[in-house]
Amino acid sequence: MLEILRAWLNGRREYAKGVTLFAILHTDTQLLNLFKSGETPFTRQRLQAELLAICKQMKQSQGIKPPPPINVKKSLPKRIEIARRVITTAESVVNSFVATEDDPEEICANPELYAAAKKEADLAYKACMNQRAELFAKTRMNAYEDPNRPDLVAERGKMAVEVVVAFNKLSILYEQAAHIKTSGRLQATESEPGETEYNALPDILVKQTLDNLRKNYNKIKKREPTPERIALLQKHEENIKKLSDRWHSLKQGT
Repeated sequence: MLEILRAWLNGRREYAKGVTLFAILHTDTQLLNLFKSGETPFTRQRLQAELLAICKQMKQSQGIKPPPPINVKKSLPKRIEIARRVITTAESVVNSFVATEDDPEEICANPELYAAAKKEADLAYKACMNQRAELFAKTRMNAYEDPNRPDLVAERGKMAVEVVVAFNKLSILYEQAAHIKTSGRLQATESEPGETEYNALPDILVKQTLDNLRKNYNKIKKREPTPERIALLQKHEENIKKLSDRWHSLKQGT
């Protein structure tokens, strides 16, 4: 009977089966009637607590010593230990940016773009830390649970990979914010036409190109202000001004 009870505690803990086990193993009819009245968060929690207490009593009566506390570093699969080391390395990079407070007197080459990049990185940091806390919570097992059960191993392995990927992305986001702060530009080069291409634009296409740029500008401005979109808006503003000046001079020359 002890093995059946332990299997229930280590399994899905189906409520109806747990009530049946309690009826067999306990004589408290008042509690049994409470459990039979239906499953609620309270009755489920109380049932689990009662069956866990019975399990401990049965093991003591049979002379079964409780297992020693789980040494997480030794008992968990290698994949989560590797994840811990990778996360620790990534954390040192990310935290170097997070811990650095902005100096209000420090000159920023592009405050608007930097603020958007920093906000994006900070939001990703909070989400990543929540993932990290959830992952490490999975390493705290009850004494009667097997930490290397296949389903638990698969679950932790997937979460570990997700956290590592998130921390690597954070490193890139904070490095980009630092680059913008000093250079005023994104690290990636934009695929929009450059200054030379607009200078070589025939006069007959100036008005049409200017109208298209303004339409694109208004469309982008309605979207969420990510660093990439803000950089594109700033580039459009620069090109719109150049083409506007050129169109104005063409009209004056006619």
